[in-house]
Amino acid sequence: MQQIDTEDDGERQEQPTHDRPFNPFRSPRSEKVRTIVADVLKQVQSFERAKNLRQRKRRSDDQATFEQTVAAVVCDLAHRAITRPDGWVSVPLSNQFLGRASRYRAPAMSKALPDILARMSAPEMAFVEMQVGYQGFFGPSRRTVLHAGPRLLSRIAEHGIGLEDLGVSPDQEVIRLKRERADFWDEGGLVEYEDTDQTRQYRAEMTEINDWLVSADIQFDPDAAPKAKEVVDDTERRLCRYFTRGSFESGGRLFGGFWQSMPKWQRRKGLLISGEEV
Repeated sequence: MQQIDTEDDGERQEQPTHDRPFNPFRSPRSEKVRTIVADVLKQVQSFERAKNLRQRKRRSDDQATFEQTVAAVVCDLAHRAITRPDGWVSVPLSNQFLGRASRYRAPAMSKALPDILARMSAPEMAFVEMQVGYQGFFGPSRRTVLHAGPRLLSRIAEHGIGLEDLGVSPDQEVIRLKRERADFWDEGGLVEYEDTDQTRQYRAEMTEINDWLVSADIQFDPDAAPKAKEVVDDTERRLCRYFTRGSFESGGRLFGGFWQSMPKWQRRKGLLISGEEV
């Protein structure tokens, strides 16, 4: 089995306050968001032509990746702006990280990502605000972080975008295998694996579970945490099954639901299933 590094080399220590990892699987759920994405795509491509940033037209596969990447950036930064307006999104941009093929990797995490972010964060575009990370040869390193730029924020407000307008692509790998941990502090990185009848069965079961969760009557009452600095997104229900120690005979727990990171008191007070408290 091939081990993959889930961290970005030299960009992973010190971060601005209130950042979270970029979710490259974020996608439009409503026509309102698709309209914004189409507008951003059109303007970024016009910017490329005006600045002579491309010598030739993208191939069809590259164009598809470009469009998926812009959509993921727009949707995830919109999500962050709604859930925590002062929050940032951290993203690995090293070629070593983006150049690896992996079953866990979203199309948006390609070598084209840095150039796309550069276009979207150019002063003429202002769809993204970006603070470029750096390697800390004589101190802490910092990963690149992103925030919705003023032109994206204005479109979010103009179209009245809410969390219900944003989704997550079903293409994300839901069966995840982690390697053996080297020591107590090692979280164990993900490793590649070959599909078998067993893994295909596990994936089919997770698809059934996630499809059910999408339509389940599960809500969170925001009045349960009136002083919380971050809005709870009760549409984040997609679960992944994690196996450990490099074996599908170890672990198998489910992670990913919005309720899992909440303290017990918050779940007890705010979580509603079919309108009833848990």
